[in-house]
Amino acid sequence: MNLKFTIPLMILFLGFSLQMIGQRTIKGTVTSTEGEPLIGASVVVKGTTNGTITDLDGKYELKAKKGDILEFSYIGFNSKDITIEDQDVINVQLDQGVKLDEVVVTALGIKKTKKSLVSAVSNLKKEVLLEGNQQNLPNAIKGKVPGVVVTNSGGAPGASSVILIRGSNSLSGNNQPLFVVDGIPIDNSTEYGESVATSNRAIDINSEDIESVSILKGASAAALYGIKAANGVVIITTKSGKAGKGELSYSGTVSFDNVVGTPDIQTKYGQGSMLSSGEITKETTFSWNDTVLDASVKTYNNIADFYRQALTHNHNLTYSGGNDKSTYYFSAGFLDQDGVINHAGYRRTSLKVKANSRLKKNLNVTGSMNYVNSRADRTRQGSSKSGSFRSLLNYPIDIDMKDYLNEDGTQKHIPGLTDFPIDNPYWSAVNNPVTNRVDRYISIGNVVYSPFSFLDIRYTLGADMFFEKNKSVYSYGSASFNDGYIGEYSQFKQITTSTAMLDFHKKFNDYNFGLILGNNVEDNYRRTTYWSGKDFIEPDFVSINNVEQANRSVSQNIRRYRIIGNFADFKVDWKSLVFLNFTGRYDLSSTLPKSNNGFFYPSIGISIIASDLLNELGINFSNDILSYWKLRTSYAQVGKDAPPHVLATPMMSSTNSYTVDPQGF
Repeated sequence: MNLKFTIPLMILFLGFSLQMIGQRTIKGTVTSTEGEPLIGASVVVKGTTNGTITDLDGKYELKAKKGDILEFSYIGFNSKDITIEDQDVINVQLDQGVKLDEVVVTALGIKKTKKSLVSAVSNLKKEVLLEGNQQNLPNAIKGKVPGVVVTNSGGAPGASSVILIRGSNSLSGNNQPLFVVDGIPIDNSTEYGESVATSNRAIDINSEDIESVSILKGASAAALYGIKAANGVVIITTKSGKAGKGELSYSGTVSFDNVVGTPDIQTKYGQGSMLSSGEITKETTFSWNDTVLDASVKTYNNIADFYRQALTHNHNLTYSGGNDKSTYYFSAGFLDQDGVINHAGYRRTSLKVKANSRLKKNLNVTGSMNYVNSRADRTRQGSSKSGSFRSLLNYPIDIDMKDYLNEDGTQKHIPGLTDFPIDNPYWSAVNNPVTNRVDRYISIGNVVYSPFSFLDIRYTLGADMFFEKNKSVYSYGSASFNDGYIGEYSQFKQITTSTAMLDFHKKFNDYNFGLILGNNVEDNYRRTTYWSGKDFIEPDFVSINNVEQANRSVSQNIRRYRIIGNFADFKVDWKSLVFLNFTGRYDLSSTLPKSNNGFFYPSIGISIIASDLLNELGINFSNDILSYWKLRTSYAQVGKDAPPHVLATPMMSSTNSYTVDPQGF
C-alpha cells in the first residue's frame, strides 16, 4: 500500500482569488504556423480560472501580471506556455499535433477515436479539470474549451454557474446543456431562492472523482440524445479502480478569497440634506452635510469593513485496487467554503463506491453509488430592503454600521429613517437567513454481455434522486416583513433511466462497419411543497406554528413525465481514412398530445483524413506545407418538447394564498 500526500507546498497562496497589485492588460493574436487565426483558442493564466478565448480574428485580451504563465491551447494543436515579462503584446503560433488514436466518449457512452469523429467533440482530462483548485465543475471547465462559455452567477459560496455551448438556443430561458454521468442523465437544475445566490446541482459532483469530460457541441454529436440534447451535452466519466495492490491516496488544498474592490464612495459629507428652508435634516439616506470635515467627527469605512477574508479547505481520500477480474474504487471528500460575508458558507460531503467485475470471459458488470450531502448558508443580496448591497451603499460614513443593536436588543436603523427603514447588513446576516440542505443519491448499474466477437449487448440502469429543503426567514423587526416571515420550500426529485443497446461491429477487407440499435426510457418525478407564514405572534419565536392560521399559505405540486426513445447509429470507414456516420432517434414525449407526441432526430456526418488519403492514392503530400489535413461536415436536427402541464390546465390546490411585496425577489 502506497500513501501519497499531494498537499501543495504553497498551500496558503495557491487558492488566492484576490487580483494582485501589478496586473495589466495583455493582448495578442493566436494563429497556426501558417498564419491562420485560431478562433476560440483558450488562453488561461496557468493554475487559475482567469482565462478567455480568442475572437473571430484570433485576438484575445485578459488581465495578468509579470511572472504569470499564459497557457495557449486549441483542439488539434499542441499547447504552449509563455511566461509574462515586460511585454504587453504576446502573439503565439501553435503547432498542429493531434493524437489520432486517442479515444473519447461520445453520445450514449459510445467510444470513438478522435480521427473518426464526424462532429464537434471536446475532451478534458482529469489533470486539466483540477487546475485552478475549482470546487464547481462548470468553473473547472471555464476557459478550457473553445465555443463553451461559463458565467458565474455571483461570488457567494456554492453559487451556480451558467454553461452555454455555442450560445443560446432557446427563448424559454433554459439554455443549459444535458449532464450525463457514466451513461445516465443527471439533474442540473437551480435551487429555489429569494434574493440570494443559488446553486445548480452540478456542484454536487466532486471533481476529484472525474476521469474525463467530453463536451458534445454540435447537433450531430448530440442527436442520439434526442429531445434532451438541444443545448449540447456534457458527458462525465468517473474514475474506476485499476488492477494492482490497493492504493490509498490523499489530496488537500487550502485557499483564501478576498473582495477585489469595493465601490468608490464620497468621504466628504455625512448624513443629511438641505431643506428648502435652508436647514439640514438627517431624515434621509443622502449624504450632503459637512459635519465630517470637522476633525472631531469620526468616520467609518463601512463597506470595506463589512467583508472578510474567507477560507476554503478541500480534502479528498481515495482507496482503489483490484486484480485481473475485479477492480474497486472508493472515495470520500469534504469541502468547507466560507463566504466573504459573515454567516455565509457552503459545506459538501461526498462518498462514492464503484466496482467492476468480469464474471465470465464475455460478461462484465459495473456498479456505483454516489452520496452527496450539502449545506449552504446564504445572506440576502440585491436591492431589497434586507439586501446587503442596498444597505451598504446607503449607510452614511459618519455612522458605525457595526453598532446595530439597541439596548433592548432590537435593530438599529439609520437614524431618522423610521418611515422607510432598511435592514442593517450585519443584523440581516444573522436574523434574515436563508438555508439550503440537499441529500443526493446517484446509483448506476451496467452489464455488458458479448455472446459473439461481433456483438456486444449492453444494459444500463440508473437513478438520480435528491431531497432538497430551502428555508427563508425574516425575523421580527425586519424592514421587509416588520412582524416576521418564514417560508420553506422542499422538493423530492428523481430521474430513472434505462438504456439497452445491441452493438454490432465487423471488419470486411478494408472496411469497418458498426451498427448500434437501442432503446432508452427516462422517467422524471418531482414533488414540491411550499408553505409560508407572516406576522409572528411571539416576536422571538421563529416557527410556522407561531403564525395565525389566516396568515399561512400551503401549496403542493406533483409533476411526472416520460420520454421513450428508440435510436440507431450506423458507421462505416475505409482504411480509417474516410468515415461516414448516420444516426437517428425517434422520441415519444408524455408532455405532448398522443396524436402528435413523436419526433425524429436524424444526423449524418462524413470526415476525411485528406492528408493520409492523398498518400494512399499515390499523391505525394508534403508534410512541410501541412502536417495534418482533415475535412469534416455534418447535418443534424434536434429540438425540444413542451414542459409538463403547459398544453392543458393542471389541477392545483392552495390554502390561504396571499401576495407579498415582490421587491427584491
